[in-house]
Formats: sequence, C-alpha cells, structure tokens
Amino acid sequence: MININKDVYKKIFKLIKKYDEIVLARHIGPDPDAVASQIALRDSIKLTFPNKRVYAVGAGVSKFKYLGSLDKPDFNSLTNSLLIVLDVPNFYRIDGADDLDYKDIVKIDHHPKEDIIGTADFTSSDYSSTCEMVANLIYETKLVMDKDIAEKLFLGIVSDSERFLFKNTTVGTFEMVAKLCKDYNLDFTNLYANLYQKSFNECKFEAYIINNLIITDNKFGYILIDNKVVEEYKVDLSTASVLINNFNFIEELNVWCFITYDERNEIYKVNIRSRGPIINEVASKYNGGGHQYASGVRISEKKDVDALIKGCANLEIHLENMKKYGLPLVVAINHFDTDSQEEIDALTSWCEQRNYPVSFLDGFMKGGEGSIDLAKKVVEMLNTTKSNYHKLYDYNLPIEEKINIICKEIYRASNVEF
Repeated sequence: MININKDVYKKIFKLIKKYDEIVLARHIGPDPDAVASQIALRDSIKLTFPNKRVYAVGAGVSKFKYLGSLDKPDFNSLTNSLLIVLDVPNFYRIDGADDLDYKDIVKIDHHPKEDIIGTADFTSSDYSSTCEMVANLIYETKLVMDKDIAEKLFLGIVSDSERFLFKNTTVGTFEMVAKLCKDYNLDFTNLYANLYQKSFNECKFEAYIINNLIITDNKFGYILIDNKVVEEYKVDLSTASVLINNFNFIEELNVWCFITYDERNEIYKVNIRSRGPIINEVASKYNGGGHQYASGVRISEKKDVDALIKGCANLEIHLENMKKYGLPLVVAINHFDTDSQEEIDALTSWCEQRNYPVSFLDGFMKGGEGSIDLAKKVVEMLNTTKSNYHKLYDYNLPIEEKINIICKEIYRASNVEF
C-alpha cells in the first residue's frame, strides 16, 4: 500500500468547500487518464455541492467523447476561483486555463514534481494514474461518487497502467479497481470497448508505422509522420499517440518515438515511450514532460525534433562503451549551476535502476569539498568490486586494425575506409 499523509485529502476538500467557482484543467494533448480524472472530479464536486459553479476546461478530443463533455466558461465572470490541475506537473502544459485569475491552486498528479506547487498538493509518482489518486480522494473525503464517475475512474486507471502492465501498478491499484467494481457493480468487460475498439484504418496505419519505423543499433526506434500520411489512412493526428503503447513488448526496441506534424498549428507532436532508459529528462529539455518511461513534447522547430531524437538515441551508449573494457563504473553527475533538480533526480534514478553507483559531483561549485562523495564511492568500489579489465584491442595489431576496432566498437561505424 502507498503511504499518504491523509491531511492532504482534508486540505483539498477544505479548499473545494471554500470556493464557489472551481475550474479543473489538465495537460495539453490529453490521454484518457487526464480527461477522465478531470471530468470525474468535476462531476463529483457538482454532486456534492450542487450550487457551485464547476467547470472542466481544455481542448476536446473526439476520441474520448465517451468520457463526457467539457465546459467553456467566461473567465471574465469568475472573480474568486479555485484552480484544480490534474495529471500535469508544469504550467507550460496546462490546457485552457491561461486567462483564469485564480486565488488558490490544487494539484493532483502522478508525474514527478516540476514547477507547479499547489496550495494543497497531492503529487506522487507511486500511483498508476491520476484517476487512482482521485478515487482515493473521493473515498477519503465527503465527496460523492456515483456509477458514472466510478466508470470514468476505472477507465483512466486501466488506460494509464496499460491494463496493469506498467511498473507503477501496485497492490493498491488492484484494490482500488476491485473496490470500484464491487461498490458500483461495474460492467468492466463492456467498458473496455471504449478504450480498445478501433477502425480498420487504424490497423492499416499501425502497419504503416511498423513498416517505416527506423530502428538504430542501440534499439531506439523513431518515425516522423506528416499530414499526407494521416490523410491517406483516414485517421487523425492523435492516432499515433494512441497506438504507441502497442510497441511495448517488441524485443528490438528499448525506446521509441512517434512524431506527427500538425500542419494547421505548425507544431510537431512527439510521443516517447521506453522499456528501460528514463526519457522524461530528455523531454523536459524541450518544455515537455511526463513519466520516466512515457513522455511527450510539442516542438515548433524541426531542428529541435532532430536534437531530441539524438538525445534519446545516445542515452545509454556512453555506458555501453565503458562496459566494453570490463571495468567497474561509478557515474559522476557533474553539477553546474544551470542544472535543474529534475534533471539531477532523473539521471540519479536512471543510474540506480540499472545498478550503476552514482555520485553527485559538486566540484565545479565547491571544489574539493564537493568531490568527497565521489572519492569515497570510487575507493569503496576498488575495495569491493573485482575488475575484469581487458583491452579493446591487442596492442600488437597493425594501426589500421586498431582504428577499425575503435571506429566500430566505440563509434558504431559499419565500415572504415583508409
């Protein structure tokens, strides 16, 4: 079970009770979890407090219309509002609330923390989905739930956990789903049709992606899809983002990236998934974000798309090179004052998940004092870990063969010409 200080539930409910004007927003380019958590909480507040003015805002997505409709309030008429943001960690990606003059903000989100800090803040990456968090909030407070709300929360949990396959699925996730099904007699087998039914055009579009996906030697797959392809297969721009999770168990892929170009808005929509390497720190460099293994970005310049692809492709390659020498490794995160805490945390987590010893090196800022931790970890490794050092090549080889080995093993050259 996830340990949460239940005071946060009380703080959120207290703020909801305090304000008569409440606006709920989520991230741009929403998925079912974002839309379902937003609409479910809106409907719960309206059921609990019928006289409050409660609105769910943002751009609608036709594919998710089964989750309910959104609102278009006149923000000029809202003078004393509470803003509730769901499933979004940064202000840059909030959809539809730019012009709202709010007094307090509630944040409910299962992404890593970024720049949004709520007056009441329920942020935890331990949950499968924001819908799971909203379900907990409702059960732990006097907020009201009905069957329609329970169905939305169920669909959001199933969708964002990818049918309970993702790593942030917990025992608590299963317990919450079981509670929703039992308490509201959910017909979950029929509910699945909303999430997984698709047209034959979508199947053909997925086949196009499979046939045209570029896969690098270090298992990074990517594809750039333009408007002509989308029109040819009679799908919409969001279809690629719906299909991306279908590639989760392909042996030849560790990280994969689908890029669609939105011609009308002149923007590249990038969806990234991973089966190991942490990707959200790469997305954050381009004002995107998300989870460690599922992130998204919107980019206006093609050169930034190219840079993003290179960043993903090179994520593991340096450590792979060092392992070729059979030496134990300590990763030093060389800190500069321009580094964000999110970048440091993401890189530390990436190393720890792969059992690489990692040290925060602050030598640039603090000199010798900032290097003590690295020195200790290097000494510890020398005393506890056996070295299996071997040379990359035999020193007696001709110079051409040495160059050939270096080019192919370190720089991944396919051929060397002299």
